[in-house]
Amino acid sequence: MLELVREPEEDWEELFVVVNTDLDVKEALELDDRIFDLWFKDAMRKVVGKLEITVR
Repeated sequence: MLELVREPEEDWEELFVVVNTDLDVKEALELDDRIFDLWFKDAMRKVVGKLEITVR
């Protein structure tokens, strides 16, 4: 799911990539780490402050 969060008073917005899962907490955290290691850490420099990934 994509979720755009805006704070117009502070002229701020960020796109969240939300990965919904039925995994238990430990497995969800491992998935979050894996997504970070495989993709996001390299993309961070380009999207700093504009994109966030979270596993729920």
